[in-house]
Amino acid sequence: MERFGSSELCDTIKRLENHSSVLGLVVMDQAGEVVRTTLNDSQTTYYAQRCRSLIELARSAVRNVDPIDDVKFLRVRSREYELLMATTKEYTLLVKQNTTLPQPCGKLWEI
Repeated sequence: MERFGSSELCDTIKRLENHSSVLGLVVMDQAGEVVRTTLNDSQTTYYAQRCRSLIELARSAVRNVDPIDDVKFLRVRSREYELLMATTKEYTLLVKQNTTLPQPCGKLWEI
């Protein structure tokens, strides 16, 4: 993981990999090349291509409103999965998360 050049990114990846609801993650460079993945080859290709297209579509929509703005985070949720995509100048981080796991009980709001 030295090639990322950012200990913050490495720490984030390690933390995400250990989270119980995370099914996999993909890190892509600026050119769209996969530099790290925890998914199998076919899933990596599938999600990397489609998420890159989604990000470009969202980026286009944002820039139609404000030409100097950019997409930083994109979230797509279905009944079973949630795709979380975070973009920077160097990398795009894609996290596939299970949304069907029971959530821990506890207070959501303190009054």
